[in-house]
Amino acid sequence: SDNSQLQVTTIKVLQGIDNPEVESILFEKMSNTDNDYIKASAIEALSTLPTTDRVVQEIQNKITTQASSFARNEMVKYLAKSIDSYPQNRQYLQSVLKDETNKEIVKIIIKTIRKNDEKK
Repeated sequence: SDNSQLQVTTIKVLQGIDNPEVESILFEKMSNTDNDYIKASAIEALSTLPTTDRVVQEIQNKITTQASSFARNEMVKYLAKSIDSYPQNRQYLQSVLKDETNKEIVKIIIKTIRKNDEKK
C-alpha cells in the first residue's frame, strides 16, 4: 500500500539522521508493525546504528516466530552482526536454523556460526 511504502521511505530517511531519537522511532516501527516490509526496513536501518540491548532482545524474542522470511532475514543479519558482543545470539541463530526453509537465511546462519566457532 502507499502508506507502507511511505513508512519504508521514512525509515530510510531516518537512517541518515544523527539523532538519539532515531533509534527509538525505528525500535517502535520494528516492534509495533504487522507489516513485514516495514519491520524488515526498520531492522535494516537499526543495523546501521550502534547495537543496543533492547533491539537484540526484541529480535531474540521474536525471531523464531517471525513468519516472513523477508523480516527474518534482516533479524538473522542483525544477530549475526552483533554476535561478538552478544554470544547468546548463536543459540538463537541455531534455533532458527532447525526449521528454516529459506536458503539465503540458512547460508547466513551457517557462515556466521562457522566464523564464530573459528574465533574460539
